[in-house]
Amino acid sequence: MFGNRLSELRKNANLTQKELAEKFDLTPKAISFYELGQREPDFDTVVKLADFFGVTTDYLLGKSSHPQLTRRNELDIEKDLEDMKKQLEEGTLRMDLGGEPIDEEIMQFIIENMENTLILAKLKAKEKFTPKKYKK
Repeated sequence: MFGNRLSELRKNANLTQKELAEKFDLTPKAISFYELGQREPDFDTVVKLADFFGVTTDYLLGKSSHPQLTRRNELDIEKDLEDMKKQLEEGTLRMDLGGEPIDEEIMQFIIENMENTLILAKLKAKEKFTPKKYKK
């Protein structure tokens, strides 16, 4: 399962085995062995590969069939929300509320909904780029 997922993720990223190997200071032969299931990487390598491809280690190892948000995804969402909140506070993110200023309660409501939207968008994107053979 690991080898198949690694191969699919690598191909979806338009990387050759050699290019992927160079990014992790591995040999192309090691990547080939991983993809063919002839060899297993150490845990640190699994973590680095999962982080690089934006998937969880559980997904990469075949313990989960659905991509989940990684810590990096969560940090990206936090940053996007902070940027949006700043723009709302500064008035640079245009919202038409009938000319009324945005109070703290409305701002919190908007931020919470934006967070939910960003989470759903990330998960949908991960599902969209998950190879069909791993979907249920």
